[in-house]
Order: sequence, then structure tokens, then C-alpha cells
Amino acid sequence: MKILGRSTITVLIIYLIMIVFGYLSTLSDTPQIIMTRKLIPGLKHDYAQIIACLCLIVVMIVNNIVNFMPFRENLFQLMNGRGKKQMTNLW
Repeated sequence: MKILGRSTITVLIIYLIMIVFGYLSTLSDTPQIIMTRKLIPGLKHDYAQIIACLCLIVVMIVNNIVNFMPFRENLFQLMNGRGKKQMTNLW
């Protein structure tokens, strides 16, 4: 349980640092929806933006599929302080 908590907090801190510095580096230039940024002048299509959107969609889908059960199990362990015994009756 200690390892799970420490690893979760460590990853959370790393991502929060990246989020804060990433946001503060562009501050007022950040659009409301980050994926709707303006086109680069002189280009008709922003292929990097299209590829980034597709990769983001793939990552979100794969992440939900791969991490749903482990996340749920860890969440219940954190909430109940128990292992898989409490998980068997939920479905």
C-alpha cells in the first residue's frame, strides 16, 4: 500500500509540475481549447496538429481499456484498505 501511494503521488507531482510550467510559458496565448490553435501562417493544413489529435484520441482510448480494471482495484484498495475480497461482489 505504501508503494502504491508513493508512486501515485510521485507521478502526480511530476505531471503537476509539467502542467504548471507548460501553462505559464504561454499564459495569455493559450486558447480555451488547446486543440483549436491558429494555423501556422503560410500553411493550408496543419498536419502536425491533425496527427497530434489522432494520437491523443488513440492514447485516450487505449488508456481507458488498459487501465480501467487496475485503476478501479487500486481505488477500492485506497478507499477500503482491503484487497480483492471487496471487489468480487461489485459486478
